[in-house]
Amino acid sequence: MHTQSYFFDGGLRFECTQCGKCCTGAPGVVRVGEVELAALARLRGVSRAEFGREFLKPFEGGWSLR
Repeated sequence: MHTQSYFFDGGLRFECTQCGKCCTGAPGVVRVGEVELAALARLRGVSRAEFGREFLKPFEGGWSLR
């Protein structure tokens, strides 16, 4: 768990435009929690594990979208 505070610790609301600017390259971190992961996997029609293998990378004790 990180000890530093970030402006996005409470979450961010946005709609993906598929531009790749927010979740590729540095710093490029889009954190996701378990509730979001379950919803994303369900939306894609895959298991949580399959979604994780394809779309997640570990980040500071949690997950970020690739």
